[in-house]
Amino acid sequence: MKKRSICEALLGAVILAATLGAYAGHFDCMGEYCFVSGITAVILFFSSAVYREKTGKSFPDWIYADCSVATLIITIATIALGLNLNGAFIFVHIADPVLIFAYWAYFCDHRDVKNKMILTTAVFPVLYTILAAVILKVTGNCPFPASMALMGHTLPVTVLCLLSVYLLFIAIGFAYHFANRAVRSKLVRKAST
Repeated sequence: MKKRSICEALLGAVILAATLGAYAGHFDCMGEYCFVSGITAVILFFSSAVYREKTGKSFPDWIYADCSVATLIITIATIALGLNLNGAFIFVHIADPVLIFAYWAYFCDHRDVKNKMILTTAVFPVLYTILAAVILKVTGNCPFPASMALMGHTLPVTVLCLLSVYLLFIAIGFAYHFANRAVRSKLVRKAST
């Protein structure tokens, strides 16, 4: 338990430093997906470490998978769109998602996770879309990348864009889920022989 809590606290600190470092002086950009997902990951890992130390229990493993998928999307977008890799953004766009994935792959076991729980991977992008729509309504500016879906399109195209993104999250979540199950089952079989 101690090792996992220490990893969570360190991971939370690294993500916090990278996120704040990347966005320092850019308060107008703090509605961007990378900032919001980074701060959400920080909250998850710090609260998880505290919860584990106080109760001896873990959050459900699918929550960490959701977090990993939400940040892996950043790496995919960075490669696809050529996002900023200067300074702390190398951490925000590449290193942090890789570290979160490594944490999930090492500590989390999906053999007891019900398949339907993987649908929760769409919760974060749905909530982020709502946040971005509120920011757009209040300020007149739409944070990136929500601006790519919420601005300049007809309603049917916007809905299609958003549904495609949500389905991408779910597809990656299921890929994680079944890969984790297969690897964990194989490791258990190997250990028992």
